[in-house]
Order: sequence, then C-alpha cells, then structure tokens
Amino acid sequence: VYNGSVDTAQAISVHDVTHVTLVPSDLTNMLDTLPSDYVKPKNLTIFTIGGPVSDHLRERANRDLEANLIQNYSASEVFPVCTINADGVGIVFPGVEVEVVDDNHRPLIGQPGLIRVKSASCVDGYADNPSATAAQFRDGWFYPGDVGVMLDPRSLKLLGRADDLINIGGHKINPAHIEEQLQSVISAEDFCVTALPDSDGNGKLWIAVVLKPSENMAKVAKIAGPVIAPHLGDVSFIKVQKIPRTTTGKAKRGELKALISEHQTSSATS
Repeated sequence: VYNGSVDTAQAISVHDVTHVTLVPSDLTNMLDTLPSDYVKPKNLTIFTIGGPVSDHLRERANRDLEANLIQNYSASEVFPVCTINADGVGIVFPGVEVEVVDDNHRPLIGQPGLIRVKSASCVDGYADNPSATAAQFRDGWFYPGDVGVMLDPRSLKLLGRADDLINIGGHKINPAHIEEQLQSVISAEDFCVTALPDSDGNGKLWIAVVLKPSENMAKVAKIAGPVIAPHLGDVSFIKVQKIPRTTTGKAKRGELKALISEHQTSSATS
C-alpha cells in the first residue's frame, strides 16, 4: 500500500495499516513530522530492524502512535535471533543457540562479552571473502560484532556494537546510553558521543553537537555537563556542521573521531 507518493504516517492512516517495519531513524523521522491533528492508528504494531531502539524513542512511539513496538534482533547470516522487550532483554527463539563469550571464546553467564549465534539457517561464510569469513565465523558460530549479557541460557540482554564501546579510564561504556540520557536535556539539531585519547593516552569523552540557530555551545555544555557521570571525567564539547551517519541513522563514530582530531590539529597550529 506504500509507494512513496505519501509519507509513511499518511499511508498508515489512509490504508488502516496494522503492521509496519521500520529502521529506528525512519521511525524517528515519522514521529518528528507528525501533524498536530494526526489521528492515531488503531492496533498498530511497529517492527524495528537494523539497530537498537532507545527508551526515549519507544516512549514517543507509544505516546504519539499508541503502537505496540517490537524490536527485532537478527542478522542476514543467521536470520531472526530474538525480539527485544522494553527492558532490553530478549528470549532466544527456538532453534537458535546464543552464547556470550570472553576474548578466549569461553561462554559467560551474567557478564558482558561478545555475542555468537548458531542456527540451522546460518551460512558458512562470505563468498570470495576469506578474511571476513575468518573474522566472523568460528567453529560453526557466527559473531555479529555485538556485545551482550546472557542472564540465563535463553535470555539475552543486548548492550550494543562491540566497535561502538568506548573506554574511559578503564570503564567500557556504550555511548548510546549516554546519548539517551542527554536526549531529554540537549536542545540541538543532532549530537553524538565518542571518545578520543588525551595527552596521557587515556580515553576522554567528547560530545559533538549540531546546534540549532537559537542555541550556543556554552549553554548546551552547561546543561549537559551535570548529566554525565562524574567517574567519566572531563567532557569536551565541539560544534560540527553534521554528524556523519549511515542511511539507517547509525553514527559513524570513526569518521566523527577523525573530524574531532582534525579540529584539534588545526586549533593547535593556528
């Protein structure tokens, strides 16, 4: 029923759609552009794919659309693994095996580690790409590159991407959790949290901000600073024109680090 001639919210309303699948960024865009007189759909279920759903986004979907939101955790290499509940925990589907392992591939319960998945539908590797196959497949298991905790043998708490974790003074932090805390206090077009080494080689927290015309960096820093946990140390803020993101809205933190490093270098030499 949706051919792109109308926006998603209109298509849902006009055609009385009951189920829709969206990536989180598309859901955010839909909520951001809802007209004030929008009639909430009846019995709408939203499936999300491609990335985590924050508590803030889930609350907005429940409030503005009265939707039943189901976050899917899956990968094309193994297909669906589980659905994630509002508490961030999912019950692994029948026929799927999931383990969380340490750096030596030893299974862990109740501790964070790398997620690995095995199922009858799991592929053996990537065609004509032995290096990627070696990196993500081992002994029949697929390693999607995510970090989680097995609360028990069938209950998985998803923490985020392994390559997204930042290390601040030995504390391994998921920057998405900090961004979620800041969501309700920062008034900005966009922002993103990352970390770069300081002069001693320790991780330092950086917050890149795309300012609204009516805002200034000093005000944003004053409001956001107290929200950051004290054990994470000093925080630096930087104004940027745009946060580099993928088509699904995921922050490209590597590119953002490069932008910040370039800014530091130019500031030091100017």
